[in-house]
Amino acid sequence: MKKITLLALCAFWFPVQAQNNCNSALTAVAGINQVGMITGTQLPNPDCSDDDPFINAANWYRFTATQSGFITISSNLPQNAGVDTRLHVLSGDCSALTCVGFNDDASINMPGSQVTFPAIAGTTYYFVWDDYWTNEAFSFTLSEDIVNCPSTLPYVEDFSDTGIFDACYVRVDGDGSGLSFALGQSPDLNGDGIEDNAAVNILNPGGAKNDWLFSPEFLFEQGATYEIIPFFNVFDTDGEDIRFVIADQPSSGALFMQEIGSFLQTVSVGETEQELYDQAYAPVMEFVAPATGNYRFGMNVTTPAPNGFAVLFGYSITQIMNTESWNTAVVRLFPNPTSGTLNLSASQSLDEVSVYNLLGQKVHAQTASAQTVAVDVSALSAGTYIVRARSGQNWTNAKFVKQ
Repeated sequence: MKKITLLALCAFWFPVQAQNNCNSALTAVAGINQVGMITGTQLPNPDCSDDDPFINAANWYRFTATQSGFITISSNLPQNAGVDTRLHVLSGDCSALTCVGFNDDASINMPGSQVTFPAIAGTTYYFVWDDYWTNEAFSFTLSEDIVNCPSTLPYVEDFSDTGIFDACYVRVDGDGSGLSFALGQSPDLNGDGIEDNAAVNILNPGGAKNDWLFSPEFLFEQGATYEIIPFFNVFDTDGEDIRFVIADQPSSGALFMQEIGSFLQTVSVGETEQELYDQAYAPVMEFVAPATGNYRFGMNVTTPAPNGFAVLFGYSITQIMNTESWNTAVVRLFPNPTSGTLNLSASQSLDEVSVYNLLGQKVHAQTASAQTVAVDVSALSAGTYIVRARSGQNWTNAKFVKQ
Protein backbone atom coordinates (compact mmCIF):
# COMPACT_ATOMS: atom_id res chain seq x y z
CA MET A 1 0.00 0.00 0.00
CA LYS A 2 1.27 3.48 -0.84
CA LYS A 3 1.29 6.71 1.19
CA ILE A 4 0.45 4.90 4.40
CA THR A 5 1.90 5.71 7.82
CA LEU A 6 1.32 3.14 10.53
CA LEU A 7 0.13 4.47 13.87
CA ALA A 8 2.09 2.79 16.63
CA LEU A 9 0.10 0.45 18.80
CA CYS A 10 -0.73 1.91 22.16
CA ALA A 11 1.36 0.33 24.91
CA PHE A 12 -1.46 0.14 27.42
CA TRP A 13 -3.79 -2.74 28.28
CA PHE A 14 -7.47 -1.92 28.23
CA PRO A 15 -9.59 -4.45 30.12
CA VAL A 16 -13.16 -4.18 28.85
CA GLN A 17 -16.15 -6.46 28.86
CA ALA A 18 -18.01 -6.70 25.55
CA GLN A 19 -21.74 -6.00 25.54
CA ASN A 20 -24.67 -8.13 24.47
CA ASN A 21 -25.71 -6.41 21.23
CA CYS A 22 -24.95 -3.82 18.57
CA ASN A 23 -26.61 -0.88 20.33
CA SER A 24 -24.63 -1.45 23.54
CA ALA A 25 -21.35 -2.39 21.85
CA LEU A 26 -18.32 -1.23 23.79
CA THR A 27 -15.87 1.16 22.16
CA ALA A 28 -12.61 -0.52 21.15
CA VAL A 29 -9.35 1.43 21.33
CA ALA A 30 -6.15 1.57 19.32
CA GLY A 31 -3.92 -0.93 21.05
CA ILE A 32 -4.87 -3.99 23.11
CA ASN A 33 -8.46 -4.81 24.04
CA GLN A 34 -9.58 -7.68 26.27
CA VAL A 35 -12.64 -9.81 25.54
CA GLY A 36 -14.40 -11.56 28.40
CA MET A 37 -16.42 -14.74 28.10
CA ILE A 38 -18.53 -14.64 24.93
CA THR A 39 -22.09 -14.38 26.23
CA GLY A 40 -23.74 -11.68 24.08
CA THR A 41 -27.30 -12.47 23.04
CA GLN A 42 -27.37 -10.78 19.61
CA LEU A 43 -25.75 -12.79 16.82
CA PRO A 44 -24.13 -10.99 13.88
CA ASN A 45 -26.74 -10.06 11.29
CA PRO A 46 -25.85 -10.50 8.51
CA ASP A 47 -23.64 -13.45 9.36
CA CYS A 48 -20.41 -12.67 7.50
CA SER A 49 -19.34 -16.33 7.78
CA ASP A 50 -22.07 -17.26 5.31
CA ASP A 51 -24.70 -18.30 7.85
CA ASP A 52 -23.03 -20.96 9.96
CA PRO A 53 -25.75 -22.56 12.10
CA PHE A 54 -23.75 -23.26 15.24
CA ILE A 55 -23.38 -19.78 16.72
CA ASN A 56 -25.01 -19.31 20.11
CA ALA A 57 -23.47 -16.07 21.40
CA ALA A 58 -21.41 -13.07 20.28
CA ASN A 59 -19.65 -10.07 21.85
CA TRP A 60 -19.87 -6.66 20.18
CA TYR A 61 -17.40 -3.77 19.87
CA ARG A 62 -17.43 -0.53 17.90
CA PHE A 63 -14.74 1.84 16.62
CA THR A 64 -15.01 5.11 14.69
CA ALA A 65 -12.18 5.66 12.21
CA THR A 66 -10.18 8.77 13.06
CA GLN A 67 -8.88 9.14 9.49
CA SER A 68 -9.32 7.40 6.18
CA GLY A 69 -7.04 4.42 5.70
CA PHE A 70 -7.02 0.80 6.85
CA ILE A 71 -7.96 -0.80 10.16
CA THR A 72 -6.50 -4.11 11.29
CA ILE A 73 -8.20 -6.21 13.99
CA SER A 74 -6.24 -9.23 15.22
CA SER A 75 -6.53 -11.87 17.93
CA ASN A 76 -3.51 -13.66 16.48
CA LEU A 77 -1.39 -12.86 19.54
CA PRO A 78 1.06 -14.85 21.69
CA GLN A 79 -1.08 -14.41 24.79
CA ASN A 80 -3.98 -16.10 22.96
CA ALA A 81 -2.05 -19.31 22.22
CA GLY A 82 -4.51 -22.08 21.47
CA VAL A 83 -7.60 -19.84 21.52
CA ASP A 84 -9.60 -20.34 18.32
CA THR A 85 -11.60 -17.21 17.47
CA ARG A 86 -13.87 -15.96 14.68
CA LEU A 87 -14.34 -12.31 13.73
CA HIS A 88 -17.11 -10.52 11.82
CA VAL A 89 -16.62 -6.87 10.75
CA LEU A 90 -19.72 -4.84 9.86
CA SER A 91 -20.66 -1.27 9.06
CA GLY A 92 -23.83 0.78 8.87
CA ASP A 93 -26.65 1.40 11.30
CA CYS A 94 -27.45 -1.27 13.90
CA SER A 95 -30.81 -1.78 12.17
CA ALA A 96 -29.21 -2.29 8.74
CA LEU A 97 -25.66 -3.61 8.87
CA THR A 98 -23.52 -4.86 5.99
CA CYS A 99 -20.50 -7.16 6.06
CA VAL A 100 -17.07 -5.61 5.62
CA GLY A 101 -14.91 -8.64 6.40
CA PHE A 102 -14.68 -12.00 8.13
CA ASN A 103 -11.90 -14.31 9.28
CA ASP A 104 -11.69 -17.62 11.11
CA ASP A 105 -8.00 -18.55 11.15
CA ALA A 106 -5.21 -16.11 10.28
CA SER A 107 -3.33 -19.11 8.83
CA ILE A 108 -3.31 -22.90 9.04
CA ASN A 109 -1.16 -22.88 12.15
CA MET A 110 -2.69 -19.76 13.72
CA PRO A 111 -6.25 -20.14 15.06
CA GLY A 112 -6.46 -16.44 15.90
CA SER A 113 -8.45 -14.18 13.55
CA GLN A 114 -7.28 -11.13 11.63
CA VAL A 115 -9.08 -8.74 9.28
CA THR A 116 -7.66 -5.67 7.52
CA PHE A 117 -10.24 -3.47 5.79
CA PRO A 118 -10.48 0.03 4.25
CA ALA A 119 -12.00 2.60 6.58
CA ILE A 120 -13.47 6.04 5.94
CA ALA A 121 -12.82 8.82 8.46
CA GLY A 122 -15.81 9.34 10.78
CA THR A 123 -17.39 5.98 9.93
CA THR A 124 -18.24 3.58 12.76
CA TYR A 125 -17.42 -0.11 12.34
CA TYR A 126 -18.57 -3.05 14.46
CA PHE A 127 -16.40 -6.03 15.42
CA VAL A 128 -18.28 -9.16 16.48
CA TRP A 129 -16.59 -12.19 18.05
CA ASP A 130 -18.75 -15.33 18.02
CA ASP A 131 -18.55 -18.61 19.98
CA TYR A 132 -18.39 -21.01 17.02
CA TRP A 133 -15.17 -22.58 18.35
CA THR A 134 -14.87 -21.22 21.87
CA ASN A 135 -16.48 -18.86 24.35
CA GLU A 136 -13.40 -18.28 26.51
CA ALA A 137 -11.76 -14.90 27.16
CA PHE A 138 -8.96 -13.54 24.95
CA SER A 139 -7.50 -10.23 23.75
CA PHE A 140 -7.27 -8.47 20.40
CA THR A 141 -5.38 -5.52 18.94
CA LEU A 142 -6.66 -2.64 16.82
CA SER A 143 -4.40 -0.49 14.68
CA GLU A 144 -4.98 2.17 12.03
CA ASP A 145 -2.92 2.67 8.88
CA ILE A 146 -3.59 6.17 7.64
CA VAL A 147 -3.86 6.96 3.92
CA ASN A 148 -3.29 10.56 2.88
CA CYS A 149 -6.36 11.07 0.72
CA PRO A 150 -5.96 13.67 -2.06
CA SER A 151 -7.69 16.94 -1.19
CA THR A 152 -6.21 19.73 -3.30
CA LEU A 153 -6.78 20.76 -6.90
CA PRO A 154 -5.87 20.36 -9.68
CA TYR A 155 -6.19 16.60 -9.40
CA VAL A 156 -5.74 13.81 -11.94
CA GLU A 157 -6.85 10.27 -11.08
CA ASP A 158 -5.73 7.14 -12.92
CA PHE A 159 -6.45 4.65 -10.08
CA SER A 160 -2.83 3.53 -9.99
CA ASP A 161 -2.76 3.84 -6.18
CA THR A 162 -4.89 0.99 -4.86
CA GLY A 163 -4.58 2.27 -1.29
CA ILE A 164 -6.24 5.56 -2.22
CA PHE A 165 -9.05 3.75 -4.03
CA ASP A 166 -9.72 1.40 -1.12
CA ALA A 167 -9.55 4.02 1.62
CA CYS A 168 -10.66 7.29 0.04
CA TYR A 169 -13.41 6.34 -2.41
CA VAL A 170 -16.92 5.56 -1.19
CA ARG A 171 -18.89 2.90 -3.05
CA VAL A 172 -22.67 2.77 -2.56
CA ASP A 173 -24.61 -0.37 -3.45
CA GLY A 174 -27.92 1.35 -4.10
CA ASP A 175 -29.66 -1.72 -5.52
CA GLY A 176 -28.71 -3.99 -2.61
CA SER A 177 -27.16 -6.65 -4.83
CA GLY A 178 -23.94 -6.81 -2.84
CA LEU A 179 -22.09 -5.64 -5.97
CA SER A 180 -21.02 -2.09 -6.75
CA PHE A 181 -17.68 -0.64 -7.90
CA ALA A 182 -14.39 -2.51 -7.68
CA LEU A 183 -10.85 -1.86 -8.83
CA GLY A 184 -10.10 -3.82 -11.99
CA GLN A 185 -6.75 -4.35 -13.70
CA SER A 186 -6.10 -4.48 -17.42
CA PRO A 187 -3.01 -4.92 -19.59
CA ASP A 188 -0.93 -1.82 -20.27
CA LEU A 189 -3.34 0.42 -22.16
CA ASN A 190 -1.56 3.78 -22.22
CA GLY A 191 1.84 2.48 -23.32
CA ASP A 192 3.81 3.31 -20.17
CA GLY A 193 4.81 -0.32 -19.56
CA ILE A 194 2.65 -0.68 -16.43
CA GLU A 195 -0.65 -2.52 -16.06
CA ASP A 196 -3.52 -0.05 -15.76
CA ASN A 197 -6.26 0.06 -13.14
CA ALA A 198 -9.83 1.25 -13.59
CA ALA A 199 -12.93 1.58 -11.41
CA VAL A 200 -15.37 -1.04 -12.72
CA ASN A 201 -19.10 -1.01 -12.00
CA ILE A 202 -20.04 -4.67 -11.79
CA LEU A 203 -22.96 -6.35 -13.54
CA ASN A 204 -25.99 -7.00 -11.32
CA PRO A 205 -27.24 -10.40 -12.57
CA GLY A 206 -30.36 -10.25 -10.41
CA GLY A 207 -32.07 -7.22 -11.90
CA ALA A 208 -31.94 -3.43 -12.06
CA LYS A 209 -28.68 -1.71 -11.20
CA ASN A 210 -28.20 1.46 -9.15
CA ASP A 211 -24.63 1.98 -7.93
CA TRP A 212 -22.54 4.99 -6.91
CA LEU A 213 -18.85 5.85 -6.71
CA PHE A 214 -17.76 9.00 -4.84
CA SER A 215 -14.28 10.52 -5.01
CA PRO A 216 -12.29 11.87 -2.07
CA GLU A 217 -13.23 15.35 -0.82
CA PHE A 218 -11.79 18.41 -2.58
CA LEU A 219 -11.99 22.02 -1.45
CA PHE A 220 -13.99 24.16 -3.88
CA GLU A 221 -14.21 27.97 -3.66
CA GLN A 222 -17.51 29.82 -3.87
CA GLY A 223 -18.18 31.19 -7.36
CA ALA A 224 -15.19 29.44 -8.91
CA THR A 225 -15.68 27.36 -12.05
CA TYR A 226 -14.27 23.84 -12.16
CA GLU A 227 -13.74 21.67 -15.21
CA ILE A 228 -14.26 17.93 -14.74
CA ILE A 229 -13.28 15.44 -17.44
CA PRO A 230 -14.17 11.78 -16.81
CA PHE A 231 -12.70 9.10 -19.07
CA PHE A 232 -15.10 6.15 -19.31
CA ASN A 233 -16.60 3.40 -21.45
CA VAL A 234 -18.94 0.42 -21.13
CA PHE A 235 -18.84 -3.17 -22.37
CA ASP A 236 -21.03 -6.28 -22.56
CA THR A 237 -24.09 -4.08 -22.45
CA ASP A 238 -27.24 -3.03 -24.26
CA GLY A 239 -26.98 0.42 -22.70
CA GLU A 240 -25.97 1.87 -19.34
CA ASP A 241 -27.48 5.06 -17.91
CA ILE A 242 -24.58 7.04 -16.47
CA ARG A 243 -24.66 10.40 -14.75
CA PHE A 244 -21.98 12.45 -13.07
CA VAL A 245 -22.59 14.65 -10.05
CA ILE A 246 -20.91 16.94 -7.53
CA ALA A 247 -22.11 16.30 -3.97
CA ASP A 248 -21.25 17.46 -0.47
CA GLN A 249 -21.62 13.94 0.98
CA PRO A 250 -20.78 10.45 -0.34
CA SER A 251 -24.43 9.44 -0.48
CA SER A 252 -27.27 9.27 -2.97
CA GLY A 253 -29.19 11.31 -0.38
CA ALA A 254 -26.58 14.07 -0.04
CA LEU A 255 -27.88 17.45 1.16
CA PHE A 256 -26.34 19.06 -1.92
CA MET A 257 -26.05 17.26 -5.22
CA GLN A 258 -25.82 18.75 -8.70
CA GLU A 259 -25.81 16.74 -11.89
CA ILE A 260 -23.07 17.90 -14.26
CA GLY A 261 -23.48 15.33 -17.02
CA SER A 262 -25.94 12.64 -18.09
CA PHE A 263 -25.39 9.86 -20.66
CA LEU A 264 -28.44 7.69 -21.24
CA GLN A 265 -28.24 4.24 -22.80
CA THR A 266 -24.48 4.49 -23.20
CA VAL A 267 -23.11 1.75 -25.44
CA SER A 268 -19.61 0.43 -25.97
CA VAL A 269 -17.22 2.33 -28.20
CA GLY A 270 -14.60 -0.19 -29.31
CA GLU A 271 -14.36 -3.94 -28.87
CA THR A 272 -10.95 -4.91 -27.53
CA GLU A 273 -9.64 -3.60 -24.20
CA GLN A 274 -7.24 -1.32 -26.06
CA GLU A 275 -10.04 0.07 -28.23
CA LEU A 276 -12.29 0.59 -25.19
CA TYR A 277 -9.48 2.69 -23.73
CA ASP A 278 -8.40 4.53 -26.87
CA GLN A 279 -11.96 5.39 -27.94
CA ALA A 280 -13.38 6.09 -24.48
CA TYR A 281 -15.85 8.88 -23.77
CA ALA A 282 -14.16 12.04 -22.43
CA PRO A 283 -16.80 14.77 -21.98
CA VAL A 284 -15.77 18.17 -20.62
CA MET A 285 -18.14 19.25 -17.83
CA GLU A 286 -18.24 22.36 -15.66
CA PHE A 287 -19.37 23.10 -12.11
CA VAL A 288 -19.67 26.45 -10.31
CA ALA A 289 -19.40 26.02 -6.54
CA PRO A 290 -22.40 27.64 -4.74
CA ALA A 291 -20.41 27.95 -1.51
CA THR A 292 -16.87 27.34 -0.30
CA GLY A 293 -16.56 23.84 1.10
CA ASN A 294 -15.62 20.21 0.53
CA TYR A 295 -17.26 18.44 -2.41
CA ARG A 296 -16.97 15.03 -4.05
CA PHE A 297 -17.17 14.02 -7.69
CA GLY A 298 -19.64 11.15 -8.12
CA MET A 299 -20.60 8.61 -10.78
CA ASN A 300 -24.01 6.89 -10.77
CA VAL A 301 -24.78 3.88 -12.99
CA THR A 302 -28.34 2.61 -13.42
CA THR A 303 -30.01 0.06 -15.68
CA PRO A 304 -33.60 -1.20 -15.67
CA ALA A 305 -32.55 -4.85 -16.04
CA PRO A 306 -29.43 -7.02 -15.83
CA ASN A 307 -26.88 -5.42 -18.09
CA GLY A 308 -23.16 -4.95 -18.50
CA PHE A 309 -20.19 -3.13 -16.99
CA ALA A 310 -19.29 0.56 -16.82
CA VAL A 311 -15.59 1.41 -16.56
CA LEU A 312 -14.14 4.68 -15.25
CA PHE A 313 -10.51 4.81 -16.44
CA GLY A 314 -9.84 8.10 -14.66
CA TYR A 315 -10.80 11.76 -14.43
CA SER A 316 -9.36 15.23 -13.89
CA ILE A 317 -10.63 18.22 -11.89
CA THR A 318 -9.17 21.68 -12.53
CA GLN A 319 -10.23 25.19 -11.63
CA ILE A 320 -10.90 27.59 -14.49
CA MET A 321 -10.05 31.15 -13.63
CA ASN A 322 -12.74 33.66 -14.64
CA THR A 323 -12.02 36.77 -16.71
CA GLU A 324 -11.77 39.14 -13.75
CA SER A 325 -9.18 37.03 -11.93
CA TRP A 326 -7.08 36.60 -15.10
CA ASN A 327 -7.49 39.99 -16.74
CA THR A 328 -3.82 40.88 -16.19
CA ALA A 329 -2.50 37.71 -17.77
CA VAL A 330 -4.62 36.80 -20.77
CA VAL A 331 -3.00 33.89 -22.59
CA ARG A 332 -3.06 33.45 -26.37
CA LEU A 333 -2.20 30.12 -28.06
CA PHE A 334 -0.71 29.88 -31.55
CA PRO A 335 -0.64 28.10 -33.87
CA ASN A 336 -3.73 26.09 -33.00
CA PRO A 337 -3.94 23.41 -34.38
CA THR A 338 -0.21 22.67 -34.32
CA SER A 339 2.00 19.78 -35.38
CA GLY A 340 5.17 20.76 -33.53
CA THR A 341 5.42 23.85 -31.30
CA LEU A 342 2.62 25.49 -29.31
CA ASN A 343 3.34 29.09 -28.31
CA LEU A 344 1.77 30.75 -25.29
CA SER A 345 1.78 34.52 -25.08
CA ALA A 346 0.62 36.36 -21.94
CA SER A 347 0.45 39.93 -20.70
CA GLN A 348 2.50 38.98 -17.65
CA SER A 349 5.21 36.42 -16.95
CA LEU A 350 4.21 32.76 -16.93
CA ASP A 351 5.77 30.51 -14.28
CA GLU A 352 4.60 27.02 -15.24
CA VAL A 353 2.97 25.26 -18.18
CA SER A 354 1.42 21.77 -18.17
CA VAL A 355 -0.30 19.74 -20.88
CA TYR A 356 -2.99 17.12 -20.17
CA ASN A 357 -4.66 14.63 -22.46
CA LEU A 358 -8.43 14.14 -22.28
CA LEU A 359 -7.97 11.31 -19.82
CA GLY A 360 -6.64 13.97 -17.51
CA GLN A 361 -3.09 12.60 -17.54
CA LYS A 362 -0.25 15.09 -17.48
CA VAL A 363 1.82 14.46 -20.62
CA HIS A 364 4.14 17.45 -20.45
CA ALA A 365 5.29 19.99 -17.85
CA GLN A 366 7.86 22.75 -17.85
CA THR A 367 8.78 25.75 -15.76
CA ALA A 368 9.02 29.19 -17.30
CA SER A 369 9.84 32.78 -16.52
CA ALA A 370 8.70 34.76 -19.53
CA GLN A 371 5.62 36.25 -21.17
CA THR A 372 6.10 34.04 -24.25
CA VAL A 373 6.68 30.32 -23.81
CA ALA A 374 7.26 27.69 -26.50
CA VAL A 375 6.05 24.16 -25.78
CA ASP A 376 7.29 21.25 -27.89
CA VAL A 377 4.31 18.94 -28.49
CA SER A 378 5.71 17.12 -31.51
CA ALA A 379 5.95 13.81 -29.62
CA LEU A 380 2.27 13.81 -28.66
CA SER A 381 -0.27 11.71 -30.52
CA ALA A 382 -2.79 13.52 -32.68
CA GLY A 383 -5.83 14.70 -30.72
CA THR A 384 -7.22 17.34 -28.40
CA TYR A 385 -5.28 18.42 -25.30
CA ILE A 386 -5.65 20.88 -22.43
CA VAL A 387 -2.84 23.30 -21.63
CA ARG A 388 -2.69 24.89 -18.17
CA ALA A 389 -0.59 27.97 -17.52
CA ARG A 390 0.25 29.50 -14.14
CA SER A 391 1.19 33.08 -13.39
CA GLY A 392 1.81 33.56 -9.69
CA GLN A 393 -1.14 31.92 -7.94
CA ASN A 394 -3.47 32.18 -10.94
CA TRP A 395 -4.14 29.41 -13.43
CA THR A 396 -5.85 29.44 -16.81
CA ASN A 397 -6.90 26.53 -19.04
CA ALA A 398 -7.21 26.32 -22.81
CA LYS A 399 -7.63 23.59 -25.41
CA PHE A 400 -5.51 22.96 -28.47
CA VAL A 401 -5.39 20.35 -31.22
CA LYS A 402 -2.25 18.40 -32.03
CA GLN A 403 -2.23 17.43 -35.71
